[in-house]
Amino acid sequence: PVSAGPMAHVAAEVAALPRCETVPTIDASELSAAEFAERFMRPNKPVLLTGVSNGWRCRSEWTREDQPGERVPDTSRMADLFGDAKVLVVDCDAPLDTDLSRQEMPFREYARYWHARRDDSRGKDGGGDARLLYCKDWTFAEDFPDYPAYETPPHFADDWLNEYWDEQRVKGVGRRLGSHRFVYVGGKGTDTPLHADVLRSFSWSVNLAGRKRWLMVPPHRAHHLLDAKGERRPKDIERADVDRFPNAAKSAPVVVEQPGDSALFVPSLWYHQVRNETDCVSVNHNWLNAANARLSWAMLRDELEDV
Repeated sequence: PVSAGPMAHVAAEVAALPRCETVPTIDASELSAAEFAERFMRPNKPVLLTGVSNGWRCRSEWTREDQPGERVPDTSRMADLFGDAKVLVVDCDAPLDTDLSRQEMPFREYARYWHARRDDSRGKDGGGDARLLYCKDWTFAEDFPDYPAYETPPHFADDWLNEYWDEQRVKGVGRRLGSHRFVYVGGKGTDTPLHADVLRSFSWSVNLAGRKRWLMVPPHRAHHLLDAKGERRPKDIERADVDRFPNAAKSAPVVVEQPGDSALFVPSLWYHQVRNETDCVSVNHNWLNAANARLSWAMLRDELEDV
């Protein structure tokens, strides 16, 4: 039986999930897809896989070596290749990160901003564009279907969500139907506020260059994020208003430092926020399959009953 209360169906699923407090790091070549499914996907536990993007076209063409062993985004090269593509850009200093606050621009214009950014080493008065603009949720694979930027790692290949949209295109229904394959390009200090993924799907994020810092809240502690009314969550756990979100600190997020050439598997129902510690370019997919469909269905049932 499902207990009464807000998000009761999700709460029942969370109670049945195994608890997890760590995010192990494993070389992708040492973990088969079947082992990943058994140890992490089905029990809904996160993992960081290294060595995933070697040989990817996007790694060689979208990044460059800045110093031995360190790669950085090459937005000039990307602008040469995809300059006319329309991308959505958010100002990370804006009070809200929503579709309404985003602006659309050609990627070439975003690349010009990138090279005009302020150099913090010269201080705040050193000149340059002081905005923190983040190119997010770029449906690159839909814009450039004939450009093989990367191959989905075999661990994440069982993807009902994107397979559905691909089947519709094969049937000739048309383009711009939908996609949950994204590219992100952001400078040091850009971020994505606290959220849980669309449809409470899984997600995987491959960092091609740079370093990201993730705060990930295990599902069994996510209720601590809510305000006293049980309606809102903070944008930033570490800067939450203690009067409005008195229990946010109890969520005790797991911290993950993600280097380049690595993939982070984010399970369903894990609230998370992400900050680019250095300039970054990454590829992200949201996805569903038999391992988490029930969790998405629980969320949808709760949303329907709340209408």
